[in-house]
Amino acid sequence: MKGQRWEAMSPEFRAEVEAYALKDAENCLEIWLQHGHKWPETEREISSLTRHMALRGVPLDIPGLEKDLNKLQLDMWDLRRVIPWKDEPHRNATKRRKGETMALLSPIALREACIANGLEAPGSFAQDDPEAEAFFEEYSTKFPWVAAVRDYRKAGKHQATMATMLSRAKEDGWMSYGLKYAGAHTGRDAGDNPNMQNLPKGLVSGVDVRAKIKAPEGYTLAIVDLSQIEPRCLHWLAEDNKTLQYIRQIPDLYEAQARAWGIWNEEGSMKKVAPEIRHMMKQLALGLGYGMGANRFSSVAGVEESKALYLTQLYREKNRPVTKLWRTLESAMAKVAHDKGDDKDFEICLPSGRSLKYRGVTIVAGKLSASIPRMGKLMPLKFWGGVLTENLVQATARDVFMHQCLEIEKSGIPVIMRVHDEAVCLVKLDEAEAKLEQIIKLMSTAPAWAEGLPLAAEGSLSQTYKK
Repeated sequence: MKGQRWEAMSPEFRAEVEAYALKDAENCLEIWLQHGHKWPETEREISSLTRHMALRGVPLDIPGLEKDLNKLQLDMWDLRRVIPWKDEPHRNATKRRKGETMALLSPIALREACIANGLEAPGSFAQDDPEAEAFFEEYSTKFPWVAAVRDYRKAGKHQATMATMLSRAKEDGWMSYGLKYAGAHTGRDAGDNPNMQNLPKGLVSGVDVRAKIKAPEGYTLAIVDLSQIEPRCLHWLAEDNKTLQYIRQIPDLYEAQARAWGIWNEEGSMKKVAPEIRHMMKQLALGLGYGMGANRFSSVAGVEESKALYLTQLYREKNRPVTKLWRTLESAMAKVAHDKGDDKDFEICLPSGRSLKYRGVTIVAGKLSASIPRMGKLMPLKFWGGVLTENLVQATARDVFMHQCLEIEKSGIPVIMRVHDEAVCLVKLDEAEAKLEQIIKLMSTAPAWAEGLPLAAEGSLSQTYKK
């Protein structure tokens, strides 16, 4: 019934829609009566907080939004004039007959322009593709149309987000937003429209989208982020006591790992004395904790293949408790696949009391496969120890973060936005420093069910949202 207006429906179709809606409500009630008791009280609180937080929304700089949106539109018009194929007819015959022109960001037109100018086009022009980024970086100075395509794309994303924010603004200057409780398999939030989990970063034509979230007069934002929460959870879950002991003594997790593995034992702060070693340790922690191979790590981390191979082997050699966790989880899932009987579901119990479920575990082409919820339906995916570990770690980090957000709210400080592992709170100016310290303390304290998990948090005060 997409596009159907209620008043335009025929009586017969309206009756059909009413019957469908009633049956849907009945089915929802039946599911709740059968399974509602399985929903833990803590998760109900998190769900309630999510709804109230999103409905309450965030304060906006409305005049700034209107001014910058107009500036973006003018700048995009100027960029459009530089793109050579802006007036070319569409390649599709039907669209050409209708008088449609090529889309300004058409990959076909962009690839043809590369050929005409003797440029080697990347395999993909996707914004997050490293090869595409290298292409735009290399040729933007020499060819104005390459820079125009890059800047037009970025400006378009800024413009779309800001237009949505402005359209959703309420009379009081606040904007409610969509946020899906447990939108991901791990229980993490999932963004809606506008997607507050993925607001455009940086300046485009001098416009900063994030800065349009602005505290009202007499208030400021307290922005607090959990420090290296996933690597910390990973070593805690792997019972890597040696690394955990160093983490408790040294605030910098990457230095703690280097000392635990005997890679660096000098005096002073590694961040100041040996930043290149710290950078290597950061690459190891963020890229290899979930079993990433050397080839993939080379592409993601931007290091040569030989160095990627060395770092991969180094991580696995020095981090045996983590590699053991990979094998343990994979073996447990494989056992379910090989067991006789109809029940082929695999469950990972989380420290918080929740669990992750994988339905219909089987082996396809020698690989473990199971179904998890994606986009509102069960989707079969391949799994192995590294992926299962990533799910376990992310779900645990999520539970820690949600616990802390509940604690912040219970202390009387409103959390107006959650972004991954970052809480954005609204505090009065005259008590801002004290509230910031209180939030950091709450976020640095592990839940009762996570005894021994070393946490750290850092934050700052700002009139506008920044990251």
